[in-house]
Amino acid sequence: MKKKRKFTDVLDAMLRDEQFAADFLSQALEEEDFATFLLSMKDVIRVHGTAKSIAEKAHISRTTLYKMCTANANPELKTILSLLHTLGYELRVTRRDPPSGSNVCAFA
Repeated sequence: MKKKRKFTDVLDAMLRDEQFAADFLSQALEEEDFATFLLSMKDVIRVHGTAKSIAEKAHISRTTLYKMCTANANPELKTILSLLHTLGYELRVTRRDPPSGSNVCAFA
Protein backbone atom coordinates (compact mmCIF):
# COMPACT_ATOMS: atom_id res chain seq x y z
CA MET A 1 0.00 0.00 0.00
CA LYS A 2 1.32 3.42 -0.98
CA LYS A 3 1.96 5.73 1.96
CA LYS A 4 -0.10 8.92 1.86
CA ARG A 5 1.56 12.27 2.49
CA LYS A 6 -0.09 15.08 4.40
CA PHE A 7 -0.84 18.25 2.47
CA THR A 8 1.39 20.30 4.78
CA ASP A 9 4.31 17.94 4.10
CA VAL A 10 3.92 18.46 0.35
CA LEU A 11 3.48 22.22 0.76
CA ASP A 12 6.52 22.45 3.04
CA ALA A 13 8.66 20.63 0.47
CA MET A 14 7.52 23.06 -2.22
CA LEU A 15 8.05 26.13 0.00
CA ARG A 16 11.70 25.19 0.51
CA ASP A 17 12.20 26.37 -3.07
CA GLU A 18 12.87 30.10 -2.66
CA GLN A 19 11.24 31.13 -5.95
CA PHE A 20 8.14 29.05 -5.25
CA ALA A 21 7.86 30.64 -1.79
CA ALA A 22 8.21 34.14 -3.28
CA ASP A 23 5.53 33.39 -5.86
CA PHE A 24 3.33 31.85 -3.14
CA LEU A 25 3.51 35.06 -1.07
CA SER A 26 3.00 37.28 -4.12
CA GLN A 27 -0.08 35.33 -5.16
CA ALA A 28 -1.47 35.64 -1.64
CA LEU A 29 -1.06 39.42 -1.85
CA GLU A 30 -2.79 39.50 -5.22
CA GLU A 31 -5.85 37.92 -3.59
CA GLU A 32 -6.26 41.22 -1.70
CA ASP A 33 -7.24 39.31 1.42
CA PHE A 34 -4.87 40.15 4.26
CA ALA A 35 -5.79 37.01 6.21
CA THR A 36 -4.76 34.86 3.23
CA PHE A 37 -1.42 36.65 3.07
CA LEU A 38 -0.81 36.12 6.79
CA LEU A 39 -1.62 32.41 6.50
CA SER A 40 0.81 32.19 3.61
CA MET A 41 3.47 33.96 5.69
CA LYS A 42 2.84 31.42 8.46
CA ASP A 43 3.46 28.57 5.99
CA VAL A 44 6.70 30.12 4.72
CA ILE A 45 7.91 30.85 8.26
CA ARG A 46 7.26 27.21 9.24
CA VAL A 47 9.84 25.90 6.75
CA HIS A 48 12.52 28.43 7.66
CA GLY A 49 13.13 27.36 11.24
CA THR A 50 11.69 27.69 14.69
CA ALA A 51 9.47 30.58 15.71
CA LYS A 52 12.04 31.49 18.34
CA SER A 53 14.96 31.72 15.89
CA ILE A 54 12.99 33.65 13.28
CA ALA A 55 11.58 36.07 15.85
CA GLU A 56 15.08 36.72 17.20
CA LYS A 57 16.51 37.34 13.71
CA ALA A 58 13.58 39.67 12.88
CA HIS A 59 14.02 41.51 16.21
CA ILE A 60 10.45 40.86 17.28
CA SER A 61 9.10 38.88 20.20
CA ARG A 62 7.94 35.33 19.81
CA THR A 63 4.57 36.49 21.15
CA THR A 64 4.29 39.03 18.33
CA LEU A 65 5.07 36.31 15.79
CA TYR A 66 2.46 33.98 17.28
CA LYS A 67 -0.17 36.74 17.42
CA MET A 68 0.53 37.53 13.77
CA CYS A 69 -0.56 34.00 12.90
CA THR A 70 -3.98 34.22 14.55
CA ALA A 71 -7.32 34.76 12.81
CA ASN A 72 -7.78 38.38 13.95
CA ALA A 73 -4.19 39.47 13.46
CA ASN A 74 -3.42 42.99 12.35
CA PRO A 75 0.37 43.29 12.41
CA GLU A 76 2.16 46.51 11.61
CA LEU A 77 3.76 46.84 8.19
CA LYS A 78 7.10 47.24 9.97
CA THR A 79 6.68 43.75 11.47
CA ILE A 80 5.78 42.18 8.14
CA LEU A 81 8.73 43.85 6.41
CA SER A 82 11.09 42.71 9.16
CA LEU A 83 9.90 39.12 8.80
CA LEU A 84 10.08 39.20 5.00
CA HIS A 85 13.63 40.57 5.12
CA THR A 86 14.64 37.98 7.70
CA LEU A 87 13.31 35.23 5.43
CA GLY A 88 15.18 36.70 2.45
CA TYR A 89 12.24 38.35 0.67
CA GLU A 90 11.09 41.89 0.02
CA LEU A 91 7.78 43.59 -0.59
CA ARG A 92 7.45 45.50 -3.85
CA VAL A 93 4.85 47.88 -5.14
CA THR A 94 4.07 47.93 -8.85
CA ARG A 95 1.70 50.05 -10.88
CA ARG A 96 -1.48 48.34 -11.91
CA ASP A 97 -3.63 49.53 -14.75
CA PRO A 98 -6.91 51.08 -13.63
CA PRO A 99 -10.06 49.43 -14.99
CA SER A 100 -11.11 50.93 -18.31
CA GLY A 101 -13.44 53.88 -17.98
CA SER A 102 -12.52 54.60 -14.36
CA ASN A 103 -11.58 58.02 -13.16
CA VAL A 104 -8.26 58.26 -11.44
CA CYS A 105 -8.30 60.65 -8.51
CA ALA A 106 -5.64 63.33 -8.78
CA PHE A 107 -4.43 65.57 -5.99
CA ALA A 108 -4.23 69.25 -6.74
